[in-house]
Amino acid sequence: MSITPIKSIIKENINNGTDFEFYPTTNEILDAMYWDIKEHKKDHRNRCEYQSIDILDIGAGNCKLYDRFREISNENKEYDSYNNLEREKMLGISKYMVIEKSQTLLNHMPSEVFVVGTDFHENFLVDKKADIVFCNPPYSEYAQWTQRIIKESNAEYIYLVIPKRWGKSQGVKKALKDRKARVKIVGDFSFENSEDRKARAKVSLVKVSLKPKIKFKHEYVEGSQVDPFEMWINETFNFTNAQPKKKDDSYYEKQKAQEDLKNQLVDAPDLVGTLIKLYNKEMEKLVTNYKKVADLDSEILEELNVDIKSLKQGLITKIKGLKYKYWQEIFDNLGDIKKRLTKRSRSALVDILNSQTNIDFTSSNIRAVVIWVIKNANKYYDNQMLQVYDDFTTEEGISLYKSNQRFNKDDFRYLKRDKKLEKYSLDYRLVKHGYLDDFEKQYRSNLSQAQIDAIEDIVTIGKNLGFKINTFDFNTIQRGNKYNLCFTREGENKFLKVGTKTMQGKIKEVYFHTNTPNENGERVMEKDGVIYVYSEDNTNEYQYLIGDVYLHPDAVYTQDEVFTTIKGFQNGNVHYQFNKKFIKKLNLEVGRLRGWIKSPSEAAEEFDITMEEASEYWKSSYQVLPSTLSKLLPQPKKESVYNIKTIENNEVGLFQDDKLIYKSNNGAVLAISEISLEDIPKEISKQFMKEVFNNSTTKEENVIEVDDVIEVKAVDAKSNNKIYDKEQLEVFDSGSLF
Repeated sequence: MSITPIKSIIKENINNGTDFEFYPTTNEILDAMYWDIKEHKKDHRNRCEYQSIDILDIGAGNCKLYDRFREISNENKEYDSYNNLEREKMLGISKYMVIEKSQTLLNHMPSEVFVVGTDFHENFLVDKKADIVFCNPPYSEYAQWTQRIIKESNAEYIYLVIPKRWGKSQGVKKALKDRKARVKIVGDFSFENSEDRKARAKVSLVKVSLKPKIKFKHEYVEGSQVDPFEMWINETFNFTNAQPKKKDDSYYEKQKAQEDLKNQLVDAPDLVGTLIKLYNKEMEKLVTNYKKVADLDSEILEELNVDIKSLKQGLITKIKGLKYKYWQEIFDNLGDIKKRLTKRSRSALVDILNSQTNIDFTSSNIRAVVIWVIKNANKYYDNQMLQVYDDFTTEEGISLYKSNQRFNKDDFRYLKRDKKLEKYSLDYRLVKHGYLDDFEKQYRSNLSQAQIDAIEDIVTIGKNLGFKINTFDFNTIQRGNKYNLCFTREGENKFLKVGTKTMQGKIKEVYFHTNTPNENGERVMEKDGVIYVYSEDNTNEYQYLIGDVYLHPDAVYTQDEVFTTIKGFQNGNVHYQFNKKFIKKLNLEVGRLRGWIKSPSEAAEEFDITMEEASEYWKSSYQVLPSTLSKLLPQPKKESVYNIKTIENNEVGLFQDDKLIYKSNNGAVLAISEISLEDIPKEISKQFMKEVFNNSTTKEENVIEVDDVIEVKAVDAKSNNKIYDKEQLEVFDSGSLF
């Protein structure tokens, strides 16, 4: 829910130049709309007190409608004793979709809101299904907006806040007639006493009903009288009637089209820009082809056995499929977000994204969707941590906070079921209870998929808490054996002394294979507990003797380098021994999210953690920031800027993005970098060569002209003697002197 005062948002919106006639709908209008919806939703087929609706809010502003409807519903909650829960007695919003152009307002929207478009003029409404469409349009364009909304809305009802003179618009009248819509004036209102932004506007709340008024034995026929998609097709194409014959693209053709798209993106410098160009090209081709068919004579279409109804349906399917294909490419490139989600969270987010591929594929819409993902990803990250924490909570694996000693362990299962178990921390040794069916026990020796999912989820939580963890194929884990899942090492392996306890055992001997002769002149020398073994072929690396095996440092891990030790059992349980630093971080962050601890000092008081650790771990859970947007989707490559400047001793330098890459040297050219002059724009390299020539003291002898490009020979300008032989000049010509 929005927490910034509306007046502050309005001021910020104006200062940012993104006002676009933003006059928030008054509470009086929204209340009237709420109760009108409530009234028409309450019919003989829906006698329960609770109704849920999907709303498309066009020009949503700061989503005041969403906040106001929830406020009214919350004020009318009642307790359902049968189901043991509190439920809304009134009207609920199951899905709230918005179209909003102002980036300022988009930034203030609640995370629950789904942005399905930004610029109204760039978005197609027909494929955005909703129960209710609402719009308080800019009054300078209200007639155009109203006309389009009536013609394209795929909904049962439309509510419009428009000037009282709306009935004089011939375009609006025609749109109502074309949709066979019915109109009701819910009420007349004024913005003169608006609680947010006053205006002298006199408006009506107009309700447009798109449901057919056909009654058979007290039942209404569902659906709109005029399908908006078919209406759009009929206006766009001049179809006539003929006979049916429909052919769908084969599976292999679709696969090939998808592969062709990915191939075109391999070297694309700007993913979003390239995708939009390809999408617009395909859409233009699609519409052009259908228009050509529509222009054919009806007799020819009939001879070709073409059915207009099937043709129209095919166009609808192809448009939806085209949007799905290109939105899927955007979602596939959100890997940085998806890889930080647990299996449940990832599945939920992907399902939501895939269900929204009807959004128009534009640059501003892509940005809005990605911002929506960022807002909701953080909610997923927090919620999934709590989910996994609860999954790993067992009676024997918890320790109570010092302030929660009233808890009785005998009541553990009852309390956990009723979610009254509070203020506890997980032990670093845990048992994750599970179940194996008879088939898994008899025919499988490795962990079940449910057990593997649990491991992958806790690894995801570890990564979100800042730990770098090695990749591992969990399908290879056999029941009855211990497995160590370790942290990813950064840089060189640390030196371990004799006697050090490792996960592989205690180190008996330490060897250092070196190509530097030993101080004693012998092949082998022992010094400070290390046995130095000399050979010219050695590569200077350690080796440890553990048991009877000589191990490279890459294979040796100490306890503090292990994220968790895993061991599965025949009864379906998996035992974990976690890194203590990880479990401290996890306990602290869960306590913070659930409000069990309010500060690092309180965390230090409640469980086994120092004040320094508590301060370091506080708010350490990964969060996606809006600034991450540029990293989530590849951005256009920045074009290099080339400059030619005079440098020391009146020599000439060629700069790429303020970095010196070539310079003249006594009339010759020196390559400072590996960039070839051939890779530099021709006009730049040509100008550079001319500058070098103009600064040379022996111009005639030092230059030649080839294809109108002046090239400078590598010569000593003072003596006129060549200082490079033929072979060296070939090296120079390749772009480097070395």
